Amino acid sequence: MQAWYRDAVLKMAKSPYHEGKPEGDFVEVKAYNPLCGDQYTLFLRLEGDRVAELWWQGFGCAISKAATSVLAKHAEGLSVAAFEALLHNFLQVVAADATAKPEDLVAAEELQAFVAARDFPERATCATLSWEALGNHLQ
Repeated sequence: MQAWYRDAVLKMAKSPYHEGKPEGDFVEVKAYNPLCGDQYTLFLRLEGDRVAELWWQGFGCAISKAATSVLAKHAEGLSVAAFEALLHNFLQVVAADATAKPEDLVAAEELQAFVAARDFPERATCATLSWEALGNHLQ
């Protein structure tokens, strides 16, 4: 599982989804971890209560970069309520004290890959940084 996690995270970090600053009218959401220096700006465009587009730029470790990339990919098209449900489940995927199987929480293998953070709780913050920033903004 650890090798699969490492390979999946590195692949996602090397081929990120929607990395860059888009043109147009977007709300900026900041995600910053002062302990390690990971820092991202999320560019959010809503249509009604739906996440129409989500782009990002910034820097951080491979885990936070990969997690931000899959956030952009999986949040797009969701209603705010559906995103909040996905956020809750993703946080359970990485939570050290979680007992649920990741496949029971999220369908996408890209999201399940972060289950290895359960064994490294100090890395869970990396995986959840951008997710929590967006969730806080949408509340």
